[in-house]
Amino acid sequence: RSVLVGIDVSVALAPALSGVGFHIIRLVEQLDRVAPTDWSFKLFYPVRRDSTQEEEARSRFSEFSARTQFVGVPFLVPRLALANELYSRGTLPWAIRRAGCDVFHGPAHSIPRVKGTPTVVTIHDLAFFEIDIYDAAFSRVLRDLVSWSIRHATRVIAVSEHTRRHITHRIGRDAGVEVIYGAGNYALPADVGSKPGDTGILAGIGVDRPYVLYVGDFNPRKNLPYLITSFARLKHLKSFEDVQLVLGGNSSKAAESMDQQRQTLGLSPRDVILSGKVSDELLKVIYRNASTFALCSVMEGFTLVTLEAMSYGIPVVATNTSSIAEGTGDAAELVPLDSPDDVARALATALTPSRRRDEMRRLGLERIRNFSWEGAARRTLRIYSEAASSRIR
Repeated sequence: RSVLVGIDVSVALAPALSGVGFHIIRLVEQLDRVAPTDWSFKLFYPVRRDSTQEEEARSRFSEFSARTQFVGVPFLVPRLALANELYSRGTLPWAIRRAGCDVFHGPAHSIPRVKGTPTVVTIHDLAFFEIDIYDAAFSRVLRDLVSWSIRHATRVIAVSEHTRRHITHRIGRDAGVEVIYGAGNYALPADVGSKPGDTGILAGIGVDRPYVLYVGDFNPRKNLPYLITSFARLKHLKSFEDVQLVLGGNSSKAAESMDQQRQTLGLSPRDVILSGKVSDELLKVIYRNASTFALCSVMEGFTLVTLEAMSYGIPVVATNTSSIAEGTGDAAELVPLDSPDDVARALATALTPSRRRDEMRRLGLERIRNFSWEGAARRTLRIYSEAASSRIR
């Protein structure tokens, strides 16, 4: 039978696109492509007065078929906390019922309190239960909201086995929870390998030597101080004195502390490059010219950036924690969270021309074939169908 699916895409429209936002965009694009012809989708997002947010939304997503439409929902902003409460408990549930959705998907950790409509929630990770990522007040609200959503959703999607186990351990829910992996923003064949002009672009951000690359957020769970400390140990190893570390991402708030650590470790400004916000074109350039990619996170739901790096043929070094190995398999050098020397040695392995480096690149390219947005979309459609059928019973 035909199914009308409502999806909350608000996180995908945040000014700074996060990994979760990217996940939503790629999943929704594939849902529109592969769903049965009689299915349709409503993409809900909050609208502030005089907002051009729908134009922004359409610019972030690719062109949709006629069956997928955006639905703006009023969002009042005099007090942000109150506005969010009214949105999740009032205006969004009202809009969902008015649209006649057969199932509603909250793809970013939470669902609204909508009665009578089956719901699906995607949980990317529960790191904020373990680590103080946000301030105490916001963390309490977030934990309560996510806990409620997991307990009350008709079905739960976890983005990794680690997240699924964490849901059972933390929230106590086991039934109706299924793992659906995402995928990366994989390199196209034309994007792989250095291109004319890359040297000048890299010089513009201070890169002029072989470099270790990190791309992502700068929040505490990403453990960047550990990566910088490990990189300093690498610089003391013979043959690696001239290697640079490039930290790509929104670094304005973290720049001062990173710079202080760099100085404490005796590294020069030329050794550690903070690129700042990375455009799509610059991202391609810094990926394809990197000598290795490093991720020293304390905890991850599922690491799309490691898959992206592997799609460029870049060896990956990553901490052996949470779900990271679920993505990398044997393609990466996996390192502990308590030994900068081990990380330095793994980086040296990934940087040195050898049989192991060639193997890492080959296995990485093979590994990414296991993860695709089309596969994720088809499995998600089955979850929608199963959830929607519960409304009929």
